[in-house]
Amino acid sequence: MSQGFTLIELMIALVLGLLISAAVLQVYLSAFRTSLVQQGGSEIADASVFGIQNLERQIRLANLGNSVFQINQTTKFGGVVLSAQNVGLPANDSSISDNLMTTSADSPPQNTASSRNSTWTGGSGTNIASDQLTIQYQNVIDSGLVDCEGNTVALNDWVIERYFIRGNGIFTCDAGRVESAGGINKTASVPAFGNEGVALIDNVEQFKVLLGVQSKDANNLAYIAPKNYLALPTSDPLYQAPIIAVKLGFLVRSNHVIPESTGNKYTIFGKENTVSSQSNFLRRNYESTIMLRNARVITP
Repeated sequence: MSQGFTLIELMIALVLGLLISAAVLQVYLSAFRTSLVQQGGSEIADASVFGIQNLERQIRLANLGNSVFQINQTTKFGGVVLSAQNVGLPANDSSISDNLMTTSADSPPQNTASSRNSTWTGGSGTNIASDQLTIQYQNVIDSGLVDCEGNTVALNDWVIERYFIRGNGIFTCDAGRVESAGGINKTASVPAFGNEGVALIDNVEQFKVLLGVQSKDANNLAYIAPKNYLALPTSDPLYQAPIIAVKLGFLVRSNHVIPESTGNKYTIFGKENTVSSQSNFLRRNYESTIMLRNARVITP
């Protein structure tokens, strides 16, 4: 005569079933968390490999075609654009805005909600304002050279490019042309400078710039924020010292959140940045030093 399960047997079966289900759920959740972290890491790696490394190659073009190798804020067609003089204009010329030149700030950022903003405002995803880097070079090689927006550069054209964060954490390049006589080329047939540019890297929360300057006797090298470099007194040994390198700092985050908090404080160039958005994004900070091969100090 057959008998059914006893109450104890049924309870044991239910408990075993719950334990097995819990173990399966734990494995699934662990795999899901791992997948999110790997996806975030892949997104950040893409920014490094395809974004930052391409940017480094572009910046190495700075000062190409210029017969003057020791560049500062007074050098005509100098590879790092800090003043109107660098684009062949008088020092007091206001036809090119300061917000289109290499500049830096440490004050709280002036964020804008628009992803189409074309003006540098210092916007960032942290409590410190971001910087802007503007370079220029001449196409003297005529080998299919393109600017950072992908536009073909004609032989002997002077190119000006600026890199900055616009709204929503989009790291952007804006490229144009400089007249050989000085000033920005505003001809309709050439790329316009001063517009919103093209997106290079998404989800960039900070971009900082330091200028590597070397004393004229080549004995001292220092990395200085652009605004501090421009403010050096004439008595300082690095006053108008040649710029031979650029150091860049980035804070990049993933596009998707991850289960665990990753913290909200990150250090770039020795300064602590506190992120303003939620901390459940995977983030990485990058620092890169780019030697300007077309700008160098020549000593006797």
